Amino acid sequence: IQKIPSTSMVFLSAVSCKEKTAEKYANIPINMTMHHLASTTIDDIQSLNNSYILVHVFSNGGAFLWEALREILSDERVVSNLRAKLMGIVFDSGPCDFSDGLVTISDALSFTSINDRLLMDNHSKKRKEALGIEGDLKLRKQRASMFWKGMLTCQVEIPHLYICSKVDKLTPFAPLNELIGNRLKDKGPNYTMRLILKDSPHCSHYKKYPDEYKSSIKAFLHHCLHDFPRYRQ
Repeated sequence: IQKIPSTSMVFLSAVSCKEKTAEKYANIPINMTMHHLASTTIDDIQSLNNSYILVHVFSNGGAFLWEALREILSDERVVSNLRAKLMGIVFDSGPCDFSDGLVTISDALSFTSINDRLLMDNHSKKRKEALGIEGDLKLRKQRASMFWKGMLTCQVEIPHLYICSKVDKLTPFAPLNELIGNRLKDKGPNYTMRLILKDSPHCSHYKKYPDEYKSSIKAFLHHCLHDFPRYRQ
């Protein structure tokens, strides 16, 4: 039996993830920014002695954290060794194109606790007081456009696996499918894999289709750990 080098798997959860589910993995301060959380995540990964690293993000909370990680990874002076170990990323139920206004943070918050909703409502009110209604709307549109453009033009040269559903209410299928198609065209199948399910809810793909989900993940892991290192060189 060939010994497989040690591998780290980073799971980034959805904003609607239940505290009971996530508490055993991390105790994240509520006031931590995405960039701070990304820096902390990278510090934690670099402290481990692993040959390979894979990232598995859930929903758009995970996608926003990947955005921050991607920004840090673009600095070759800081994390060149880490970037060489990064072998792939899985997007479960994301990313979402917020720029068209079909989905908002309020839609996601409807699945969270009352405390989370109150916290975000308070943050939103303070932002509107500081910027005004029109200024707040302009800022949110600019932020949504920047987020989606970054996902469309991601330059981190690793394989992506997208697991999505045609009926996901928090991540509409059409723009995500277009993103996947563009990546297939630009990067090819070695860098783009997908599992499209017909009727599973947001972040519930494994629950409804466990066999398909596990098969897709296993195939992706094999590709990342066995095939990708060869053609990456």
